[in-house]
Amino acid sequence: MRAAIRIFRKDVRRLRAPLGIFVGLMVLFAWLEARVPRRTELDNFLLPCQILLFVAACYLCVTAVHQEAAAGDRQYWLTRPISWQSALAAKALFVAVFFSLPVFVANLAALLANGLSPFAYAGALLAKQWFLAVFLILPALAMASITRNFGQCTLWIFAAFAAILLAGLELTGLSTGRPWGGFAWIRDSGISLFLLAALAGLLCRQYARRLTPQSQAALAGVVVAGALLPALNLWHPVFAMESRGNGPVQVRFDPGRDAAGGRGIRARDYPGDDLVRLVLPVQVHGIAMGTELLSERVAVTAAANGESWSSGWTDYGGTLQTTGDNTLLPADGDYWQYVYLDRGFFERHRHAPVRLQTAAAFTLLSDSRTTRLKPPTDAFWVPDFGFCKTRANPASISNSIRGAVAVTCLAPFQQGQWVRIGMQSRRTGIYEDSRRSGTLQNLATREERSYAPYPTEFDASIWKLFGTGALVSDPSDMDVVLESRRAEAHFERTVTVPAIRLADYLDRPAGGAR
Repeated sequence: MRAAIRIFRKDVRRLRAPLGIFVGLMVLFAWLEARVPRRTELDNFLLPCQILLFVAACYLCVTAVHQEAAAGDRQYWLTRPISWQSALAAKALFVAVFFSLPVFVANLAALLANGLSPFAYAGALLAKQWFLAVFLILPALAMASITRNFGQCTLWIFAAFAAILLAGLELTGLSTGRPWGGFAWIRDSGISLFLLAALAGLLCRQYARRLTPQSQAALAGVVVAGALLPALNLWHPVFAMESRGNGPVQVRFDPGRDAAGGRGIRARDYPGDDLVRLVLPVQVHGIAMGTELLSERVAVTAAANGESWSSGWTDYGGTLQTTGDNTLLPADGDYWQYVYLDRGFFERHRHAPVRLQTAAAFTLLSDSRTTRLKPPTDAFWVPDFGFCKTRANPASISNSIRGAVAVTCLAPFQQGQWVRIGMQSRRTGIYEDSRRSGTLQNLATREERSYAPYPTEFDASIWKLFGTGALVSDPSDMDVVLESRRAEAHFERTVTVPAIRLADYLDRPAGGAR
């Protein structure tokens, strides 16, 4: 340990100039962290400051590692009584003292400056350190350990960034790579464990044996695997693992109801011309008063004349209502299941009797906690939303649009499990609806969900921004309504549809698309 301390002190002396700049950035970041809830306009500077902080942190990590380089054949420290464990421990200590500890202190100071108890957010503080270490520090140390100088390391960083970006762009349109919704925290946690094991093992092996070409190949494999892991079709196993307490909710096919009443509603996404959408009338029973049922995903299997086809689990379609927030089912009653079938299968069997079986994934949401704000408000604390600022700005934009209403909320670490912002007229009780058109006037309704017990976002700041705005006819008439709910249960329901004629249930969206 003495050798590690000596190396650490030597690194501090040699890097005192860049360390001074880094400390200045850290002080600026800490000041912004403490002030941004009361002055939300400072949020525009928080992200650039974090980017500079991350770039500076990577530079310091790489430069510190190269002081006792593990790559090459001219390492001076191999001729001294210095073990590889001491050299690696010195670099870990350098990172902990000059990055992890200052970020932790800045986060802690931000909580205290805004009257929040650090003990209430102890788990979130530790989780923040964990994800920063795994997604930023460990990759920087690993790349530095397999390169001889900063130029080589920079090339590796750009190559890794390009691989991750390319994989993300290629997987955007795949159903298996679509967002995981409220369960994304499990995916992110799994990737973090994989990176910890892979990168920590690579670092130890490289320092112990200095097999640089093999380590470079291993790191390239880790980068590719890390970029592809989000595309694995593991959503349903994760949902099944989280399933609990399904209660009395039942879903059944309603053959006596015509499909015409559910046709033409706007889908969340349209997956392409190779699929057609069916609308199936269903009845839902067992939703307790005050709770609501959230449609997560749906799967369908179709069989006819010895041929079968399965969609797999997808967030295209679902069990929806035709009005209001389509994905939320507020009470027992008549609803619609929207499923997508392969167009070729549909055309071959559209007039033949086809047997369908659907499986729907739901989350049961608790009774809502609602807060109503009359703009303007400044740094108003709302549970599950954080510090909220609202404003109503009158303006003569047109005869029908006479101003704007906006809300911005900064929550410490994360919002509630399910949150929604709406804007409601006090005079008529009507909500501005983001689904009515694609104009700027209708950005008002916004919702978000995450069932994570801790934050998994890759940033240094504790504040998570959530907000929206709308152009309205009368800003003085609008209230901002903040609603939050908890996830009480996750469960699945299977619906067996007897032999039906597919053509009778073909959806005809607005505009004639089929």
